[in-house]
Formats: sequence, C-alpha cells, structure tokens
Amino acid sequence: MKTSRFGTVFAVLFFGLVLSPGGARAVYECGGETDTCPCGASNFCLCDRTCGNCVWHAWHMACCEWGRALEWCTDAGTWDAYAVSNGYPTGSQPQNRSIFVCDPSGACSQWGHVGWVVTAYPDGSFDSTEQYWGGPCGTYAQNRPAGYATAGFIYNPDGPGIDDAAFDSETIPDGTHFAPGQAFTKRWTMRNTGTTTWTSAENYLWTWDGEQQFSAAEQTLLPGGTSVAPGGTWDWDVPMFAPSPPGTYRGYWRMDRYGTGRFGTRVWVEIVVDDWPDSDGDGYRADVDCDDGDASVHPGAPEVCGDGVDQDCDGQDEACVTDADGDGYQPPADCDDGDASVHPGAPEICGDGVDQDCDGADDRCEDVEPGKGVLQGVVFVDKGQGTSDISLRLPGATVAVDGRTDQAREGDAYWSFTLDPGEYSVRASYEGYEDGLRNCAIEEGERTWCSVGLFAPAPDGGPSDAGPGSDADGGQAEEEAGGCGCASNGGRGMTALLAWLVLLGLLRRRSAPSQPPPSRA
Repeated sequence: MKTSRFGTVFAVLFFGLVLSPGGARAVYECGGETDTCPCGASNFCLCDRTCGNCVWHAWHMACCEWGRALEWCTDAGTWDAYAVSNGYPTGSQPQNRSIFVCDPSGACSQWGHVGWVVTAYPDGSFDSTEQYWGGPCGTYAQNRPAGYATAGFIYNPDGPGIDDAAFDSETIPDGTHFAPGQAFTKRWTMRNTGTTTWTSAENYLWTWDGEQQFSAAEQTLLPGGTSVAPGGTWDWDVPMFAPSPPGTYRGYWRMDRYGTGRFGTRVWVEIVVDDWPDSDGDGYRADVDCDDGDASVHPGAPEVCGDGVDQDCDGQDEACVTDADGDGYQPPADCDDGDASVHPGAPEICGDGVDQDCDGADDRCEDVEPGKGVLQGVVFVDKGQGTSDISLRLPGATVAVDGRTDQAREGDAYWSFTLDPGEYSVRASYEGYEDGLRNCAIEEGERTWCSVGLFAPAPDGGPSDAGPGSDADGGQAEEEAGGCGCASNGGRGMTALLAWLVLLGLLRRRSAPSQPPPSRA
C-alpha cells in the first residue's frame, strides 16, 4: 500500500502536476508560515490550500534548522524509510531539533504524522511544533508522551552524535519463580543503535528506571577501558534479590549518559516470588526453620547437647553440662559446681564471703546484739587438713558451748551462738565420729568463726571420712571473720597428750636405779 502511494507521489512530482481536489499544491507558504530559509525555494511539499500540512512543516523546519533540503516529501508514514534510504541517522529517542515520525494509526491518521521536536526529555516525551492536513489550520505547539513516535526519529546528519540503544537478548525470562529473598543475576544484552561510542569516560552506564529495584544497585558502570561502538553490544549483569512477600514483581532498567539523559529501549525484569516452603513437613517454613531438610530441627525442638546440631534453631548447639558436686544443680544455675553446699536455694551464711544460694551476692549479717558477740562455724569431717578443707559437712551434729547446745543446720551444718565476750570451748559430736573440741574467743560486737572438725574412727572401728555431709574437691576453707582463739582440735589432741604423759611416767619409773637395802647394824 505504501509502495503504490510512493509511486503516485513521485510521479506527480516528476511531471509537476498539481494534485488536490481542493487545490493542494507545492507552495512557498503554508499554515501561516513562509519558507524564507535558504533552501525554502526548493520546497516541493503540498499544502491543503494555505491551511497546513504536517510534511510541509517538517520539511520547512529541517530546511531552516539543518540547512538541508530533504530529498523527499512523501506521506508522513513513509518518512522513516526514506530517511534511512537517503543516509539520515534515525533512532528511537527524541532529540532536540529532530523530526518525529508516527506510523499510520488511530492516533496519527491513516497517512501517519510527522512534526518537529523542539525539546526532548529524559523520559522519552517531547515538546513539538506541528501542522495538520485538513485542519485545524496553522502551526501548533504540542507535548507528546514517550512512545508516541512509533516510527522513531530522524536526526541531523551534521548534528551531534546520537545516543540510542535497543534490546538484544536477556536471561531470567518473565515469570521465573524464586523463593523469598533468593539471589539471582539478571543479564540484558543491549545493542548500540546510535552514532556515539559508549565508554566509561563519557559517563555511559546502566540504571534502574522505576518500580521494583530488587535490592540492586541503582547504577551499573562500564568497566574502565570498555568501548562499545555503534552496532556493538554489551552485557549488563545486575545482581538482585527476590522480595520476601510472595507476589509478582517488575522493575525497569535503561541506558543512561550521566549528566545528559537516559536513552534507548526501556527494558524490565519480571519475576514471581513463591511462598516459603516447608520441605520437611515439620510445620515450620524455611524462613524460620534453620534446616528445612530435617524435621527434627526447627524452633522449639528438643536440643541434643554436644552433637554439633542446632536442633532448636537458637543459633548454637548447647554444650553438655554435668552436676559435678552431686547437689542436683548444673551450671550455670549452680554458681560453684565444686561445692555441694552452694546451689540455688541453699541456706546462706552471712558474711562468710560465699554466695551459697547463688543469688549473686553474699548476705550481709545482721548487727550483733549490743554488748554481745557471735560465735559461729560449721561442723565438718577433718580430713587431716584442719579448717583449710571444710567441704565434707555433718548436718545435724550436736554443738555445745557454755552449757548451751544446738544442732548444726541441715544442708551446710552451720551453727551460731550469741554470747558475752570471752573465751569459750566448743564441743561438737556426731554418732560414729570422735568428738571435736576447739577453744575460741569472741569480742563485743564481732562475729568469730570457730568451725569444728571431727575425725572418723580407725578403719576397723567404724565409718570412714565419708559422712552424711557433702564432699567436693577443693572445699571452702573457714574464713576467720573477726578473729578466733588459737586452740587446736581438742578431742583427739587432748587424748593423745594424756596418753603421751602416762607413757612418759612409766618409762621414767622403769629407768630409775635400784636402791640398796638399808644396812642393819
């Protein structure tokens, strides 16, 4: 159809005929404009009487602005083809002082439409001046949206270089499925369809152009030294991440010459984000299940200590712990797993520097009754180290001081008496053990430690050191708070002393010389 119209028009021009039922003719003036430019006398375009014609105006503007008399003035819808055949640069991007071409359509009439681009904008829209065959008469200023020039643009052959780019190929086809947050890399291959060469020095780059950005960089630069000549292609690789919420997402990218404007075909990536799976069927989605391939691993799962697996997804495998002192508590709840008298809930001994109940502090002792002192301690099994190791306790032992008796407290075998200042003998007894005796002095307003150790009988005479109290290596030594009388263990010590005195007396008697009998006169 276009070919037959081209033939008709050229035949008319060749023979110098005037075609038009209403007197259309090649004129020097049209739509209120007079072509006074140097090439104006060569204007052979038709005008609808003097009302206007889009091709007359486009030819006129090229004559005045480019200084060129175009070699054709055919139907508007054919101008892109004639421009190419005559060696004029064309492209898809508007440029100041260029000609736009719109294919025949409902928006541009059955013959198409052309006009002059006054100002081009980075988004592809442009301001123009135009005339129309059949009215309205005159020349009109318009603003056309991006995409209006369906047949592209014709550029001045002697003008500045033309930036243009066309889509060539891509990876990640539209509709590709991804898991939430999944990483992927989209590649677009773009062809340089302009007349300029893309280089990093000239600020050519690839840029995000709207809607979903997929956590990608806004700009992707050409590597230094890269050169993409007209007709060449370049692969733009953009690392991205799928959004977390399920759905379909699209984002746009485009070529850009930083500081000049964006150009070329606007392309996009479109993906589908699926919901999080539950691959192992344990009721927890992969976004919270730290191993979605093992149904025994999920938040809240029972943790197996020391196996190198984080069953409950708390970020670590739990270390296995033991109850070394046998008090029924494990670290970290047990703040001293080497002393059975120390654990949560244990009786607290004030002022001894030990946090028996693991509440974070030793209890402060109450003030001593005015004019009095406090004698206190524990009853323990003496393992030959005296009060340097009081770890094996004897709860329930009887403690007697100054005619008063008390039972050593359950759990830690602690006892105390409030007494007048002075020196006192403390005797402790427990069934199966030798009584212990210790002398200690107390001062007014002070607390004095006077722990008493009991010895187990000989191996053939009863139980060994393993008494009813708890034992632990490295037991707590007695703290001599407030001072103490310097007496030793009195029970076994006194017995040994008496035995040595008796033995010494016998030896001395046996070693004395015999006296001769008295002489008789």
